[in-house]
Amino acid sequence: MRKQALDILSSKLAASEKFILPERDDLDVLVAEAGEGMNKIGAR
Repeated sequence: MRKQALDILSSKLAASEKFILPERDDLDVLVAEAGEGMNKIGAR
């Protein structure tokens, strides 16, 4: 049930077009480019 809830939440956030939802693998690349001070959670 947890996976289903995550899928529903992710699809709703993506549909709102107010959030960037990178894949977990991409997050490491983004943090390396932006530095450790990067805000990992938040709206555009």
